[in-house]
Amino acid sequence: MKALDKMSDDERFMEMMRALSDPNRLTIMRTLKGNRMCSCQILRHVDVSQPTLSHHMSTLLEAGLVRTIPTGRWYDYEVDEGALEFMKSYIDERLRSRPLVPVHMHPTSIS
Repeated sequence: MKALDKMSDDERFMEMMRALSDPNRLTIMRTLKGNRMCSCQILRHVDVSQPTLSHHMSTLLEAGLVRTIPTGRWYDYEVDEGALEFMKSYIDERLRSRPLVPVHMHPTSIS
């Protein structure tokens, strides 16, 4: 995977959406929204093993949706509000700037 700062906005958005496509990761995001938690606290809200949680957290971190905060030997996690703002503005901009073309009128379907 490319580093987030090397991705286009489209690539970054798609990476975020891919990360959010798993129900457990959505639960993690809802759990973390407005909170700062360690993995043991997150585990209380998600029905997965610790190694599986670690995998989900890595996916969310790589997508830029959460960030870590060092707390001594451990890390806490929190939602990256800037990432959520990016997603909101990305969607808003795409809906405003690009008119939708009905499927039956799409240029590739016109002969």
